Amino acid sequence: MVLVVSSKTFTVWMDGVDTSREGYWVWSTTGKLISPLFWAPSQPDNYYGPHQENCLMYGEDYTWRYNDAQCDRHVGVLCQYGSPPTPHFAACPSGTWVEHLDRMYCIVTRDSNWYEAKAFCTGLAAHLPIVDSSSENNYLRGLVAHGDVWLDATEEWHNGEFQWSSTGTAIRYTNWVPGEPNNYGNVPEQCVEYGETYGWQWNDAPCNERRSTIHKVICERYKPQTSSTLIG
Repeated sequence: MVLVVSSKTFTVWMDGVDTSREGYWVWSTTGKLISPLFWAPSQPDNYYGPHQENCLMYGEDYTWRYNDAQCDRHVGVLCQYGSPPTPHFAACPSGTWVEHLDRMYCIVTRDSNWYEAKAFCTGLAAHLPIVDSSSENNYLRGLVAHGDVWLDATEEWHNGEFQWSSTGTAIRYTNWVPGEPNNYGNVPEQCVEYGETYGWQWNDAPCNERRSTIHKVICERYKPQTSSTLIG
């Protein structure tokens, strides 16, 4: 493989976009969520307004970190000779990935605490479910069918504010059971479970506890959006 960089300022485009779902950055050729760890300070910021900065750039101008930008900007290009990467989906242990809109789901019978469930999904290049609307909440209900599951949300590492752990983004839609989250019995409950036990609403629970009603893990991932030869 040969890489060629054309740039006067050492800033280049990368494969990341949030065109499918605002605020959720993925590598467009694989659909895998982009780690929130490598953004430049205060990025992504939608400097020009919502839905205006949907492409990811990287380089010296941003201390060799990521920045969101308008996709029609003229910056350097990082080219790769050879075939573009082919999206690879880890096999779902229970069978096939279930496709719905811009996402794919794998449902596995498995007793896990939140950390174990998250690690299991990470091993499939996926994440625990992220729920952004009542329609997504209802769709997930059909996947769960009976019992409960862990969601991707946690307040651990986020100064007491629940966020989606895989993206570091704020939770825009919530569906808490009335009175939740409550750290019941003064026990830290920093992770979120969802399901039949709670009338298909959300409840906070201890992350390290294997819950008696959680016997499955649902892993979620985004579908690839485009073919690209940009490196990411």
